[in-house]
Amino acid sequence: MEICKDVENLIDYVHLTDGCYEALKYMEPDEDGTMLKYAANLKKVIKIPVITPSIHNPDTAAQAIEDGKTDMVSLGRPLIADPEWPNKAAEGKSPVKCIRCNIGCLSRVPPGLALRCIVNPGVGQEQYVAKYRRTEPFKNYWLELKQG
Repeated sequence: MEICKDVENLIDYVHLTDGCYEALKYMEPDEDGTMLKYAANLKKVIKIPVITPSIHNPDTAAQAIEDGKTDMVSLGRPLIADPEWPNKAAEGKSPVKCIRCNIGCLSRVPPGLALRCIVNPGVGQEQYVAKYRRTEPFKNYWLELKQG
């Protein structure tokens, strides 16, 4: 909190993280919103936005923002489990829940393996899923800028 206060005028927001290999209880939390108490405490001492991870339930996320415990919720693993998470939440539907197994995401990426997900077998296979195909080719904006 002291560091955030010291650099507040140099940054636009603070994005909390929920653990590392030395603190697995936060990296693999057993409940939703484990970082909310830290976010709420931080918001008491800084004026810039606070972004909070590890909120997998849309209702919990909405309530945390409404209660002023955080300004925004970051979605890492929830979006791997269900890329339609924000759309489903906005429509009042339940997204597919990340089960926090870390088998396909966290355990595969460090050794350089392709990302996978137990609850979303399409992860890493997006090139074969029609709804993710582009209808027109990517524009090479860099080349256009370079050519003037």
